[in-house]
Amino acid sequence: MVDPSVEIRQMWNRLAGRGHEAIVDDLLLRHAELHRHYHTAHHLRWVLRHVRELMRTDPAATHLRADDREDIVAAAMFHDVIYCPKSRTNEADSARLATSRLANIGWSAERLTHVAMLIEATANHEATAPDEAILLDADLAILGASPSSYLLYVAEVREEYNHVSDPQWRLGRTAVLTSFLERPHVFATETMRADRERQAQTNLSSELHRLGAR
Repeated sequence: MVDPSVEIRQMWNRLAGRGHEAIVDDLLLRHAELHRHYHTAHHLRWVLRHVRELMRTDPAATHLRADDREDIVAAAMFHDVIYCPKSRTNEADSARLATSRLANIGWSAERLTHVAMLIEATANHEATAPDEAILLDADLAILGASPSSYLLYVAEVREEYNHVSDPQWRLGRTAVLTSFLERPHVFATETMRADRERQAQTNLSSELHRLGAR
C-alpha cells in the first residue's frame, strides 16, 4: 500500500508553502498513534482527495472564494489531528491545535475562526453551509463505499473502541446509525448523493440489522 504521507505533505506544502515541514511532521506523527486503526493518515488522505474532488465537481462549490477553498483543505488536514476514543472533545481540541498551527504561518484571525468552525462541525456531521457540506461529506464518504470497504471501516473503528464492551458498542453504534438513517439524506452535497447515497443507505441498514441480530 502506498504511503499516504507523500500526498499529504504535497497538499500541505501547496497550502502553507515551504518552510513549515515541522507542522506536517507533527500532524503525521499524531495520525500514526498506536490507538488509531481507522483515523490514520490513510483516512486523512482520502478525506483530502474527496474534498478536492467535491470542490471541483459539486454545485455547492461554485461560489466558494479561493480562501474558502484553502480553509476547507486546512480543516480537512487537521480535523482528526487530536483523536482519542475516550474523549468527548476531540473536535474542539483539534480546532484549537489547528488554529495555533495556522496562526504560526500567518493566517488571519478571520480565517482561523472559519477553520475552527469547520472542524467543530465534524462533531455532529450536520452541514448548514456549502463549505461544511463539502468537508463533512468528504469525511463520511466511507459510509457509501463498497460493502467490503465499509465492513473494514467498521472493524477498524470497533478496534479503536476496544475499551467499550460489546453491549455498550451495540447501543452506541445503533444510535449513530439510526441518526443517519432518520435524516432526509446521509450526504449533504449533490455529488455525494448521486454517487454514494444509495450504497450508504444499504451499508448503514445492513449494519443496523447485524447489530440487532446479535
